Amino acid sequence: DTSAYVNNINSYGCASQSWNLSGPEESYSFVSSTQVAVELRILTMGSSQFRLALIEDFGSGCTEVDCIDEGTVIYFTATAGVTYYVVADTLWGPPGGAYRIGIECP
Repeated sequence: DTSAYVNNINSYGCASQSWNLSGPEESYSFVSSTQVAVELRILTMGSSQFRLALIEDFGSGCTEVDCIDEGTVIYFTATAGVTYYVVADTLWGPPGGAYRIGIECP
């Protein structure tokens, strides 16, 4: 639930459109132990709308300029040993809300 969080990022370098991401966001990091195909999917649980951003750590941590993909569904191949950040960002400003992120590695 992003309701308790703040808005730090309003746009991502990889965005296909200029989304109004002025709502709060929450991020998660992960490192895969093997190269694997990954599907990420945002599942909203209330009235708020969300986008996902996938950020690869190129040595600067979780920064919006290192975004490699965004959307409501993201497919990518995780490289073993690389840190990735998945950001759930709220569209259209506060108040944020509940969501789930579905992750599948077929």
